[in-house]
Amino acid sequence: GHHSAAIQLMTKYEVTIEQAPGFYMQWLVGQQKFAEAEKTKAEADYRAAQKLLRDALASPEAEKDLLSASECRYTLGWCNYRLKSHVAAGTSFQEAVGGLRGPNPSKAAEAAWMAFVSYQAIANEQPRYGLRAIEVLEDLKRDFPNHAYAQKADYFIAKLQQSRGSTSSSIRQLQAIDPADPNYVSARLDLCNLLRRQIDQAPSDDEKRELAQ
Repeated sequence: GHHSAAIQLMTKYEVTIEQAPGFYMQWLVGQQKFAEAEKTKAEADYRAAQKLLRDALASPEAEKDLLSASECRYTLGWCNYRLKSHVAAGTSFQEAVGGLRGPNPSKAAEAAWMAFVSYQAIANEQPRYGLRAIEVLEDLKRDFPNHAYAQKADYFIAKLQQSRGSTSSSIRQLQAIDPADPNYVSARLDLCNLLRRQIDQAPSDDEKRELAQ
């Protein structure tokens, strides 16, 4: 798992293992290519890293080492995200969570959050991914209740439900947000806007007055 140190040694001693077979060597080179891509921001560099990481995960060795495979999927998720392949990014991040949950819960929570971010990016064009984003956030709340990302989940679940046209579900979700939540003030504003929309849509004056109260 010490791929950062290995990459430094490879660079220092000009070690080339581009053609080396097997999961671990391909993963190492993929990590190196991704680090380069993060510096250059070049699409070609991200695609080179993406291919190496995919090839590594296709190796039989990857099936026997869940933690390392999950670390590899996490980096692949970032490659996909940088390339704006949001479905592939969300899938990679989501698949990384299980293997990271026990040994590295903080990174697992980050992977879950990035899965949500990836799915949210395409939720308007493909509504089914809005539902998947909600599911990821619900899992994040359950599996990592004390993480800072989990404390933001209720607000974004309500926003996603609102975009999916579920006003009543959004209202319930927003009403349940705790005052300690970092998005509490924004949530109260959204709640007021949704309640106002309900007033405008109410069929009778009596219902309008009740909702206004």
